[in-house]
Amino acid sequence: MVFTSFAIVLTSCTNHIYNPALNLPAKPLQQGEVNVSGNFGYAPEANAAATSSIVSPMGAVSVRVGIIDNLMLQAEGWTDFTPDDFFSRGGYAFSVMYTFSKAENSLFTYGIMPKYGFVLSGSNFFDDGITVGGHGFGLSFLAYLNREEYRTKPYFGITPIYGFRNLENINDNDGHALALQAGLNYEFNSWLNLNVELPLVYQYNNSREIAHLIPAPTIGFNVDLSIVKNDY
Repeated sequence: MVFTSFAIVLTSCTNHIYNPALNLPAKPLQQGEVNVSGNFGYAPEANAAATSSIVSPMGAVSVRVGIIDNLMLQAEGWTDFTPDDFFSRGGYAFSVMYTFSKAENSLFTYGIMPKYGFVLSGSNFFDDGITVGGHGFGLSFLAYLNREEYRTKPYFGITPIYGFRNLENINDNDGHALALQAGLNYEFNSWLNLNVELPLVYQYNNSREIAHLIPAPTIGFNVDLSIVKNDY
C-alpha cells in the first residue's frame, strides 16, 4: 500500500491565496507513522483580476498521519510571504486520503483525496482580528510512483476545485478551478527527501467571468519523523 497526500483547495474570494501543490513524500506512510513537510513557492491569487499579480510568494507546512496502511489524515497550512502582506493572508485545509491496492508489477499506485479548506485574513496572523474569508472543496486523483529501488520518484495529479465566500450563500462570489500537478521527490536517505513540483491551474471566477492559467511552482523538504525516531 502506498501513502499519498493531495492538493489544497481553492477559494474564489477577493484577495486570498491558496496552495494547489501536492508536495508528496517519497515513501508511503504505514499505520502510526508521521510525516511533515515544509515548502516555499508561489500561491495563485483567488481573485487574480483584482490584483497586480496572479501569484504571490508563500510558505506551506503539512502534517500527515497514517491511520491504516492505505488511509491517511492530513492537516495543511499556508501563509503569504509577500513583504507588504507578510503573515496577513493564508489558510488551512484538512483531508482524508485513500489509496487503492497496487496491481502486481505496476509502477504506480492510485489514490483519491477529498479535502476541505478555508482562507484567513487579518492585519497579522498573530492579532485577534483574523476572519474567515472563504471556503473550498477539492477532490484529487493521483498516480504515485512507489518503487524502493528508485531514488527519484515522480508523481502526477489532477484536482477539480470549487470555492465560495460564505456558507450561507454559496453562489455569492464563487469560482472553480482545475489543477494539474507534476512533482518529483529525490531521496537523500531513508527519512529525508527534496520535493519539487509545478502545479498548473486553470482558474475561473464566476462573478467576474474571467479565467486565468496560473503556474505555481514549489520546492521544499519532507521528513519522516517515525524513521528519524527509530534511527536513535
